Amino acid sequence: MILLIFLFAFSATVQENHEDIIKKAQTLALQRDREKALQILRFSVEKENQNKAAAKKLVSSMNKIGEMLFTEKGQQLLETAESLVANDTKQAIDVYKEALKIEEGNVLIEARIARAHMLLDECDSAASQLESLLSNHPWHEAGLFLQAQASVCKKSIFIPNSMQIAAVGGGLESFYIIAASLYVNKEYAKLVKEMDIAIKKFPEFSEFYWFRSEASAGLSQDNSKDIEKYNELCNSKSSSLPPIKNLVYSCKNKESE
Repeated sequence: MILLIFLFAFSATVQENHEDIIKKAQTLALQRDREKALQILRFSVEKENQNKAAAKKLVSSMNKIGEMLFTEKGQQLLETAESLVANDTKQAIDVYKEALKIEEGNVLIEARIARAHMLLDECDSAASQLESLLSNHPWHEAGLFLQAQASVCKKSIFIPNSMQIAAVGGGLESFYIIAASLYVNKEYAKLVKEMDIAIKKFPEFSEFYWFRSEASAGLSQDNSKDIEKYNELCNSKSSSLPPIKNLVYSCKNKESE
């Protein structure tokens, strides 16, 4: 009898599709159990990794639940921190952390804290915060992009998987994530080839010239033209390239190295 009950329960679990999992996660979110909601979604994404459409829906649900604010106080603190970050970044971090105490496990707030640390060149603190974020939501776009920047700043190992690269949308950010991984792992020949493609698509993005110049130097090749272009773009007061959301570790940081 016990075996039959177990088999019935196991069968019911196996038959749950991704839509059922999303509904279950939404119910948990309404109960303010973000940790459990993200956990079951994460397991389901890993199970559905061959079904791109299902995985995309699951990740979208993770984004919504992970960034959801459950309280008005949390919302107010987040808005206060946002208003402070440009002029008093340290104070903003303190306020973000107060918000995170109320909105525990909120990946949006965690990403904001990491970004603020990056603005202060506190790469270790940023990386630590991002480790927490990505353990709960390994496919969070802002978290992954910031993690790539932190790895370049720290020169620490960063190996994103194909699902993580896909999670950032296949544009400029995905090229950056790939570049960061190749750079910190000293895969310079691959990095040059990747940046050749990236620069054709995004010729006004300074960072790709920087990555290629570093790779060329690592291969003992001339990198003077890339350095010249990098400096030109960094010093340019106008560009047709729109601001890159969550880009922190860029020109001003690297000039001071």
